[in-house]
Amino acid sequence: MNYLTEISFAVLAMIAAIILYRWQSNASNTFDLTDILLGDDSKASLYKVGQALALSVSTWGFVILVQQGKLTEWYFTAYMTVWAGANVARTIFTPPTKVT
Repeated sequence: MNYLTEISFAVLAMIAAIILYRWQSNASNTFDLTDILLGDDSKASLYKVGQALALSVSTWGFVILVQQGKLTEWYFTAYMTVWAGANVARTIFTPPTKVT
């Protein structure tokens, strides 16, 4: 079997992990990976954790469909609608904050 694709992906993932680690560990940089999962109060945000998990799973499914040649415009439209819809729903259903 040809494992070139898997090996290439593993190498790219390792390179990306090293870059992110070095970027994260730089004390003069304001980039913080924990912002992906934490809310403004520095506590775990159910919304952000859910978004990160859903993004990972749906993107993985998207890539599998592309590899298998089964990606149709309906899958693509559904993928984009879910992400746009989640953000629109959050905007609509989040109560406005009071400005003081």
